[in-house]
Amino acid sequence: MMTGNGIVMLAVVAGLGVLGACTTTDEAVAGRGTCRPQGAAALVGQPAPDDATILKRTGSTLLRRIAPGDATTKDYRINRVTVTVADGQVVAASCG
Repeated sequence: MMTGNGIVMLAVVAGLGVLGACTTTDEAVAGRGTCRPQGAAALVGQPAPDDATILKRTGSTLLRRIAPGDATTKDYRINRVTVTVADGQVVAASCG
């Protein structure tokens, strides 16, 4: 049987676990790795560059390269750029 203090402690520990799931990386907090929308927009209409070039131009640390119509998750990641490529050309690029 759990005492009142035990229940409170369990609630606190469970709450900390939930908060931990919402934290960002130190890199994103410090501003490094945050995707720059203007960098992503500048890719549109260009021949698709290699991954390293995309990451450098956008400041992102995570790249999602997709084709038009591909299914994607809707979660937002401050350090991610999503680049849509068709026939070797960037047709869309966005942060998140």
